[in-house]
Amino acid sequence: MISKNILRLIKNFAEQNGFEAGAADAQPLELNAEPAPFCSRDIKKRADPRTHLPGAKSVIVIAAPPPEADFYPPPVEKPGRHFAYISSLAYLPDYHIKIKSLLEALAQKIKTAADFNYVTFVDGGFLPERTLAVKAGIAHIAKSGMAFSNKYGPDCRLGIMVTDLELECGGPPAKKNICGKCRICADACKGSNLLPEACVSYITQKKGVLSEPDMEAMKKNVYGCDNCVRICSLNETAREIKHVNLEKLLAMSETEYGEWFGHTAAAWRGRGVMLRNAIIAAGNKKSAPLAHLIAPHAQSPDPGVSAAAAYALKKIN
Repeated sequence: MISKNILRLIKNFAEQNGFEAGAADAQPLELNAEPAPFCSRDIKKRADPRTHLPGAKSVIVIAAPPPEADFYPPPVEKPGRHFAYISSLAYLPDYHIKIKSLLEALAQKIKTAADFNYVTFVDGGFLPERTLAVKAGIAHIAKSGMAFSNKYGPDCRLGIMVTDLELECGGPPAKKNICGKCRICADACKGSNLLPEACVSYITQKKGVLSEPDMEAMKKNVYGCDNCVRICSLNETAREIKHVNLEKLLAMSETEYGEWFGHTAAAWRGRGVMLRNAIIAAGNKKSAPLAHLIAPHAQSPDPGVSAAAAYALKKIN
């Protein structure tokens, strides 16, 4: 039996705790596009919530603003001579932890009214969170491909809970074109017209040796990008661009990496990726005074780092 009371409880709890929530049914999704980078290639796991929870009937989707920072990694400073850009992913507290805790708190709240089974995902790469957010009536898809939360705009973080609760699902129909004729994000995208594989944020998170076109596309970005979200004309909470000191990153030890970035969503890629990217950014800036810090990395056993050093030294010289 469909419970309107449970959905009301869910929405009230979300409102009281600073996030937005809705529900979609657990029927298989129609997915036409190729999976985005870092997403599962297993079409059944991507399309059918029931593969993750036998007997699933609904998917609760939440959207929340990113966590606030109470600590900035030492390399994140005011812009100077040897600085590059860094995304909020690499200096704000890891949003996965915040969203996971909100989902668990919500589950415990629901359990006060109903016994049920559930499984949660935050950026897990299986179920398409943006598609489900639209189906649940809490978001639209912007021209950038990002989920645009009804409450928090494009600067939001999503989480999902697959449940065996029978809930009233859906919401207002998603607007097919919330952007109108605006192309500010597409025109400013440093990748290639917002194609996922050309997204600068994706490139900076890839492991291993990057192609020269990828390194060129990164320009001065060390990790992530945020450009399409930051400049969105509908974004009322745009974040300022943060800068990172390349000198500190180029000399960064494994211990320092853990201390500086271990609390962020960038930690999953490790020091090697951050170091590689810092080297590339220094090369793209043609920062000759940093050549003495780059040169030793040309002999790195990490092929991604050594290739980046060769590229940067060539650009500088």
